[in-house]
Amino acid sequence: MPTIMDYFAGGTAPDSSSYYKMEKSFQRLKKIEENKSTPAQRRGLNLGIAARSGRSIRVGLKEVLPNPADRNMQGRFQGAIASWLGASVVSELAHCDQAPFINKFQFIKDQDFKERFKVPITVTQYQENLITVSIDAFIPRSSIISPAGTISVELVLAVAGCMLQGGTPTGNKTINIVIPYNKLTQRAQVIKFPIHTPAGSLTVTAARLIYHGKKNSLSTKINDAAFIAAGVLNARYSF
Repeated sequence: MPTIMDYFAGGTAPDSSSYYKMEKSFQRLKKIEENKSTPAQRRGLNLGIAARSGRSIRVGLKEVLPNPADRNMQGRFQGAIASWLGASVVSELAHCDQAPFINKFQFIKDQDFKERFKVPITVTQYQENLITVSIDAFIPRSSIISPAGTISVELVLAVAGCMLQGGTPTGNKTINIVIPYNKLTQRAQVIKFPIHTPAGSLTVTAARLIYHGKKNSLSTKINDAAFIAAGVLNARYSF
């Protein structure tokens, strides 16, 4: 009877039944090896996972990031994912609706998005492959902290996902909502993001505020560093 090495050497593939058994055996062996690794070894492996998945998520959230090339921000985001993983055996991670450390991450250090946008936002997943963002009704001038001269605020919402182990993207979507900066009540909104959420994927929902004013009768972006705010609203792991 030919061995599996004979198949590779001869360029022929085993029948589907034999291949399936070999794959299952390989998966069991890999799990046993992970369980035997030390916490320090697992933390090292998880740092690599955090780097790959962090890079993939940042690409999907690029419209939310005030400075995507900021190396400090990149390192902090990777660190948040690594802190969540810790010394866990990744293949044994349980489903998580709010991943610690990632869930409240701020892309601008010491600038909390929720301190600028004081409106309750809820992120849920009632069904597979669909992220829902619910925004309560609010009055802009009472609920959004803005720089002087603001006439409108742009709320940027984005969702991005990837397979945690390899960092392969599972999809991303971004929407922009322009809010007049006045005292009129903005109605509650429910926004749906169709994003693939297979088992083993990490999905992050984030938001950013962009302020607009007027200069010489023309609309212009207000670049006041003290008011730049962008952060994660929710991070979830599907299993």
